[in-house]
Amino acid sequence: SDPGSLLEQMSVSGSFECHYSIWGLLAFMTMALIVSLVINISYCIANKQKATMMIILKNVQFMATSIRRF
Repeated sequence: SDPGSLLEQMSVSGSFECHYSIWGLLAFMTMALIVSLVINISYCIANKQKATMMIILKNVQFMATSIRRF
């Protein structure tokens, strides 16, 4: 409980000893964060490609109607 004894424990052993469930929770949260990040990036890339295709389609349609007028 004493912060001084925790610091002594860290300095003596070289690492802070945690229960294995804490390490498991940390690993799970890290994996969840990585998976969420990958899904988010792929979703953004897909939306950007979709928006780019819509812009290209509108430009092609505009060009086609412009050519018909001449």
